[in-house]
Amino acid sequence: MIVSGKDAVKLVENLTDLPADPVSAATMCVRVNAPPSALDEVLAFSGSGLVGDAPPAVVADVGFGGGRLLWWDDFGNADPVQTAKELREIQSTAASLGGDAVLERCPTPVKQYIDAWGSQRSGMNIMRRIKQQFDPENVLNPGRFIGGL
Repeated sequence: MIVSGKDAVKLVENLTDLPADPVSAATMCVRVNAPPSALDEVLAFSGSGLVGDAPPAVVADVGFGGGRLLWWDDFGNADPVQTAKELREIQSTAASLGGDAVLERCPTPVKQYIDAWGSQRSGMNIMRRIKQQFDPENVLNPGRFIGGL
């Protein structure tokens, strides 16, 4: 199916704002970035039913190396420690292939067991110094960024 004109513009806007509708928003969303040559491998690994009972919906742009994994499962009965472990495996796989996987949305019990940003980046020391210089009282969103910054 080829989409063009106003329909193409609307489709791109909806994908860019995904998930835009809080009523039908996914229970969990992971944004994956990887070199275009590795994105297929990350998405295939992630979509293998690793998290939850059903594989995620996948929205991807392999040309740019980005995509999102979306689950609408009810994770109420799932073990949050196990779910976090499985999400870390997705993050590790993406990192090993030169990319990353950022947890954009997940159930609250899972959040306490995972760093949503994935593994810490090599520039953490400079980021900490910048944060200390511009926010010495640590009042601006403490702990909400990579590595708990």
